[in-house]
Amino acid sequence: MTVNANRINTLEVLENVEAVAVEKVRGARIVGSVQNILDVFDTATQRQVADGVSWYSVAHEIALDVGDGNLELGAGLLAALSPQVDWAANIAAAYEIKLHGYAKKQTYTNNEKAKRILAGEKPLDVLGGKKVRAFYEAIRNPHGTFQTAVIDRHAVSVWAGYSLAKSELPKLQLKGQYETVASDYAEAASLRNVTVHTMQSVTWVAWRESK
Repeated sequence: MTVNANRINTLEVLENVEAVAVEKVRGARIVGSVQNILDVFDTATQRQVADGVSWYSVAHEIALDVGDGNLELGAGLLAALSPQVDWAANIAAAYEIKLHGYAKKQTYTNNEKAKRILAGEKPLDVLGGKKVRAFYEAIRNPHGTFQTAVIDRHAVSVWAGYSLAKSELPKLQLKGQYETVASDYAEAASLRNVTVHTMQSVTWVAWRESK
């Protein structure tokens, strides 16, 4: 009886530990919805819509200029130097590395990736991270039909309905989290008959200006 009782107690402890572990995983995930995305899109001003619709087209033209007509090169440099910087600094860094071979305010890793692209490697053979690769494709082909949304902190905030702290960004690395957010952007885009990049960029512009 003692052995059985001990075994039962052990099983109860294990079940409790497992329940706590599952709850921690659930708590770690960010929760959002298609409706949250649509709420921001539907309340965007005409100017915000116009800015969002043109955002990646403008980035496309900047990439052509950075690459002296070589779109893949320009888009690759912009994407490689995009993590953790605002757009103006991103553009400045791309021109800087093109002219001087190094961007002073960038990380060693980002500089090395940009230099590899500058040396002739294909951007998609160099770029890592779902957001960075999606950003490259969005700049390269802003109006393409085969698109994955560029999911950064602001895009996740739109989806979640609140402003995420930078400390929450690692949660995007949880299995399936990025894909869930991107899928909801695709559904929202389909519901409003716009491209994925338009849905993401319009809501991105509107969200940033509202905070």
